[in-house]
Amino acid sequence: MKESAEARRERRLFETARRNLQRALPKAVKEVAKKSGWRTSQGVLFREAEGWFFEIHAVPWIVETKTPASLNSKPMSLDPLFWKIVGLDENINQPLSFRAFGAFACRTPPLREADMPESDGEPEQIARALLEWANDQLNELRGGQSVDGFVDFIRFHPNQIERRSHLPALVTALLLQGRDEEALAICYEARNMSPFGGGFLFMQQAGETKSFLDLAIEWITNAHQSRSVN
Repeated sequence: MKESAEARRERRLFETARRNLQRALPKAVKEVAKKSGWRTSQGVLFREAEGWFFEIHAVPWIVETKTPASLNSKPMSLDPLFWKIVGLDENINQPLSFRAFGAFACRTPPLREADMPESDGEPEQIARALLEWANDQLNELRGGQSVDGFVDFIRFHPNQIERRSHLPALVTALLLQGRDEEALAICYEARNMSPFGGGFLFMQQAGETKSFLDLAIEWITNAHQSRSVN
């Protein structure tokens, strides 16, 4: 059935209100997060705790009264090793937020997800609910995270199994554990399936383009040779 003129008008008004909420929420999150221990950028909460990096995202939907939130977490040592592998060591000097927003950082799937209560739909209320949820998740996770658990989480996540979406995080985490041979085998297998696997391409000084997998294989091989010489 065709949508009536009144229904179209109501839908447009609803969607306009939802877009306004989207725009207002980052400012509200910044306000409620003051002195909370969380830092904010672009409406995202992030912090370091016990050697782990945490980031919390929440974006209101436009076509439905729903604001899903997600928590991502990774070892603080993950990105520095990734940057060393790909020749971007200088990124270690970037602000903490670079681990969430930087063009070259290890991406991970959400560890926890939930819908934020909207009540009257005011951005301040949603922001307070988000901060409370963030604190609850942080408290639940304290002392319970390990690189072993992180590797298993990445390895068996559907996005990794079906699309190999998190190869850089998986390979780098394996290297953090000293599981070089396993990381190397994964790199070769993935590169045989797709030369540009890993989701990153890097321009080298000689003008050659290499993938993350190329650089990881070189880095692991060179590390082995260096240990053999020493």
